[in-house]
Amino acid sequence: MSRAAYDFCIKRGENAKTARMVSLFVEEMGVNAVKYGFESVKHGLIELKLVLKEDKRLIRLKDNGRPFDPVRWLKDNDPEDPTKNLGIRMTVGLAKNVQYIPAMKFNNMMIFL
Repeated sequence: MSRAAYDFCIKRGENAKTARMVSLFVEEMGVNAVKYGFESVKHGLIELKLVLKEDKRLIRLKDNGRPFDPVRWLKDNDPEDPTKNLGIRMTVGLAKNVQYIPAMKFNNMMIFL
């Protein structure tokens, strides 16, 4: 999924830095959803949507795993060890904004670039 996101960005004229950032965010948040969110889910679903417009660059990841707000979690559990929870820390730290909205039994995470 992360490689496809990278290729999608490049094909639409984004620079390599933006494409790598999109790829990284998709990889980190997608792996977290699969690894931790689907432990007790029989049929897991992840949907990825990329919006690349001049005035808006957005990654939306939607899944039906257990509810998880990475921004809230990071505020409540920011570890002292800088090597812990690197994926969440990088995503929240590098993105312009990260929003989490639970709706209709789905997690919706929007990552604004």
